[in-house]
Amino acid sequence: MTRVIPLLAILLLPYLQVTGQGCSDAGFCTAGSLGRKQFTQTGPSSQLEFSFTIRDGERSSYMYIPQLEYSYTFKNKDYVEIKVPYYIVSGIEGRSGIGDPIITYSHPLKSSGTF
Repeated sequence: MTRVIPLLAILLLPYLQVTGQGCSDAGFCTAGSLGRKQFTQTGPSSQLEFSFTIRDGERSSYMYIPQLEYSYTFKNKDYVEIKVPYYIVSGIEGRSGIGDPIITYSHPLKSSGTF
């Protein structure tokens, strides 16, 4: 019986409908070491950026997302990034407000040779 359940699951897998959300929040998929090669800096540096995204939402609405981004690389190549989005939603559900801030910290692992 214990071998039948995994086999049954494998046989039924092609018939299941699976959906995914993708990036959970504006900018999260590109936050910190997920989106930048920050460890190439040789010394301390900081950067202030502004981004703007437009996405279509539910029920014929649109989301306008301006986002302020600040990053700082320390002397030892540690990296801190802060992103603060502001959501403006048009349409029936029209609202606006500050979204969830995203704060990331990255620290490079020691490497040797080609690894």
